[in-house]
Amino acid sequence: MDPAFSRDEEFPQLNGKVYLDHAGSTLWAKRQMDAFATEMRTSIWANPHSRHAVSQETSHQVARVRNRILQFFNTNSSNYTVIFTSGATAAMKLTAETFNFGCPGGTFAHLREVHTSVLGMAEMARSRGAASICFEEDEIRNGQLLGPLALHGQGNLVAFPGQCNFSGRKYPLEWVKTFQDAGWKVFLDAAALVSTSPLDLTATQPDFVALSFYKIFGFPTGLGALLVLKRSEECLTKTYFGGGAVAVTVGESGFHILRSDFTQRMEDGTLPFLDIIALNHGFDALESLGGGIRAVSFRTFALAQYTALHLQQIHHSNGVPVVLVYGWTDERDCTIQGATVAFNLQNSEGGIVGFGAVENVAESFNLLLRTGCFCNTGACQKYLGLTAEDLMANFHAGHVCGDGRDLINGKPTGAVRISFGYMSTKSDADRFLTVIREIFSARNVIGDVAACSADVSGNASTDKYCLTHLFLYPVKSCPGTRVSEWPVGHEGFLYDRKCFIRNSAGTSITLKHNTQLRDIRPSVSLVTHHLTLVALGMAPLVIDLREGGQIDFSDSTTRHVPEVVDTRVCGRPVEAVDCGPHALQWLSDYLQDDMYTLMRYHGQPSASAPSFTSSAANSAPFLLLGSASLDCLVDAIPAPFTFTREELIQRMRPNLVVQTKVPFEEDRWSRFSIGQVEFKVLEKCSRCQMININGKNGQRSSEPLQSLIRLRGKEMCFGILLHQLNPIVHSDREDFELPVLRVGDILCISSYPVFKGFMVFMGRQPMCRVEVVGAAFVLHVVP
Repeated sequence: MDPAFSRDEEFPQLNGKVYLDHAGSTLWAKRQMDAFATEMRTSIWANPHSRHAVSQETSHQVARVRNRILQFFNTNSSNYTVIFTSGATAAMKLTAETFNFGCPGGTFAHLREVHTSVLGMAEMARSRGAASICFEEDEIRNGQLLGPLALHGQGNLVAFPGQCNFSGRKYPLEWVKTFQDAGWKVFLDAAALVSTSPLDLTATQPDFVALSFYKIFGFPTGLGALLVLKRSEECLTKTYFGGGAVAVTVGESGFHILRSDFTQRMEDGTLPFLDIIALNHGFDALESLGGGIRAVSFRTFALAQYTALHLQQIHHSNGVPVVLVYGWTDERDCTIQGATVAFNLQNSEGGIVGFGAVENVAESFNLLLRTGCFCNTGACQKYLGLTAEDLMANFHAGHVCGDGRDLINGKPTGAVRISFGYMSTKSDADRFLTVIREIFSARNVIGDVAACSADVSGNASTDKYCLTHLFLYPVKSCPGTRVSEWPVGHEGFLYDRKCFIRNSAGTSITLKHNTQLRDIRPSVSLVTHHLTLVALGMAPLVIDLREGGQIDFSDSTTRHVPEVVDTRVCGRPVEAVDCGPHALQWLSDYLQDDMYTLMRYHGQPSASAPSFTSSAANSAPFLLLGSASLDCLVDAIPAPFTFTREELIQRMRPNLVVQTKVPFEEDRWSRFSIGQVEFKVLEKCSRCQMININGKNGQRSSEPLQSLIRLRGKEMCFGILLHQLNPIVHSDREDFELPVLRVGDILCISSYPVFKGFMVFMGRQPMCRVEVVGAAFVLHVVP
């Protein structure tokens, strides 16, 4: 199953990573890029629209590449025309814009399990007066669809994929002739199919074929093609024209005549001729390294089949399957299945594990994969059992395509997808399978405490704990401020996570986006209620944090009146105000790579309906850590990595740290009080790759997340998320005083959740049952 070349030599960019997202974009080979670079250094190419000798040679070279593309699909220029586009999506858009749906209007039909870009074609067809039909695969198989289709007359177009980009299932290409015999033109979305499989356009002749070359060769991106069957060229009529597409045009009158050559009139403007020439080196690499597309198809399918079969064999200790694989059966071969495996994971009780947790674990182990619906909501519906009503309910619950909402009411919103390319190896599959077995199968449910505690035999800590650290984080992802005391407002610590930084695309940024945030030091004055940002080489930036206060102090004579805008922080909708042009200039000058806006959270939740995430905090107003848990994780991190307790605190970004004796005993707390404030535990805090970023130098590593996963399992929990039970109602009275938390305050437990305990296994053999009574552990040895 392994390729016959040195992968380290040809794909040095992997550098220890396991790349399993070839369906999204495959990788480029060293010899491919070296050959292209050599050609760019030693050859001269020019705009094909010019008339000099170099331009003419460029045109000839582009024509040779067109012919090579047709040869790749076992056809020639007598049967098909190659129209270059920016990708498969652009090919779909061009077809939908120019297809002659007839008068009074034809019909556009499509399979339900299609890429979002095909749904865009349907929308375009409807806007041009055509009807739209969405059909199921069974309707073709049992003949229910063909009868009604034959009644639709002329000007009809049907679209389906050669391969499902969600599951890798290959659809019968015999459908092409079936639809054509019914009088329909056929559009084949071949983008997923041809990435690792051959397409014979002599054996099967769809009217239109869309593809993207980066899915086949990795490079160049931004280049695709629409292949048009010669006899179907007359079905496409353009309105817009660009440079090179017309024989004559008169601006004053609007008179114009498009070029008679179909290719020339369909391609607007100057072609990306250097990218087109680069395709030659992609074809060469695929032949020399991959052995040709047929060999690639056999090899990549074998890897996917090996992985799918082994995934289906992984079970929890109680027999529940760990993996739900979508679409694969024992009868699959490379004619009906591509090199893709889509799946979700289950816990030992049969509940779905969110794909976000899977992605975080995978990335920690250098596994690069894809999660979500993969721009194919129809396939998501089919394989996840979601109805149209479910999709709408998820949207109204705040879920949008591409966000991190992986579970809503316990049901998955997407899946996990792995896919293989011609440079993939069996070792890639085995490393992936090892992580699934070791992290996600419940062979050993020791998790929460026993793994690193000498006290589980019965030495319990007391029900009172001392508060040792307090932290405030005025600006999301910027360093925190350690304080000895701080007032508690209606949404956590006063001014905690009150601000966040937004880029020009409207996205709130974190250390993952720009590690320079580590060098911006915020501080808050409780006297003036001002936020001050300082950074090396910059004058201090001062912002008023009070509602209605002057935001921008760059010009005391000009008052910046903030406008409330709707935006998102970590996928969650919030209301915020822009802190002004001076803050924008300050951040943009310091961070340099974009225009950045400082946003201040706006709003006052009511006491009757408090919002637990009303600031820029991800999911709760407070995060608490136990000192014993920190020490446990420090001890679990292997060499050469070294962490102190204080360094871990900086990575974990808690608001509160308390002195504990038993690791992770805070996970069992339900309610407690500190001073005048009573807290309720919402949930354990699940961690992500953010804790692997060194706040001092911005570098990333695999720790401490990888050790946390081994220590605590797939949930990667560390710390508990809290909100106060007696929320502070906002008051404008001058004598109004907020409760204050201080280092040295005592935390008093008021209740524990009902918790029956858990079993400890050695392999599949139960060793003991651990019963939790208050803060104590009682071990019952299994005879």
